Amino acid sequence: DDELRLARLLANPANGKRTWMRLGRERDEDSATWNVFRYLVRNGLMDEFLAQVIPDRLRIGMVHEKTVFWSMDLESQSVLAELKDARRAIGERPGSGSEPDLIIITNSKVIVLEVKGGSSAITKPRKGTASRYNAAFNEYGATLFRCSTVEDAVGAIGYELFRFLLLTRALERQFNRPAELVLLTRDEADPGLIPAISGVLNDPGDIRIVTWSEV
Repeated sequence: DDELRLARLLANPANGKRTWMRLGRERDEDSATWNVFRYLVRNGLMDEFLAQVIPDRLRIGMVHEKTVFWSMDLESQSVLAELKDARRAIGERPGSGSEPDLIIITNSKVIVLEVKGGSSAITKPRKGTASRYNAAFNEYGATLFRCSTVEDAVGAIGYELFRFLLLTRALERQFNRPAELVLLTRDEADPGLIPAISGVLNDPGDIRIVTWSEV
């Protein structure tokens, strides 16, 4: 059973999945992610989910291939190989860098999905950690951001979204297909989030915001 194999993989302490230890807590975003999306995957409904998230004109011929939960690839029993390389490309440790809730892989696009329930999408970095992304910012920043420094970008949209944007661009190269960052939020998204995105990104559409009521 694939679900049991994946659960054991995530629960293995050697894989460092702190996420798994939080499952079952009240109002836990990770529990919602697991329950909802494992149901969709198990019942072959991911294409229907994508139909609610991706506009029709961008979804022509799109077919779901697999969904990776919290970086762990069931086929390889390890961190997804393309994710390791993408982490390395943006200056992170391949085995323990940025970890999106889901990486949804289709035949024509990769969707990096982050689920937010009650927590804020705009997060602050630990002191000194943002500077590790200077090289990646120099490579990808001009096409993504209106600002000229890592500090300005992180200050506007937060540390997590900043890292996921860089990671999404790096995943495009690894998969050799377009990649998109999607933020799935509660119906009342952070009031400052959309203005922040619009103010700092060259194309605010680089972060697609979808609410639970839309799916």
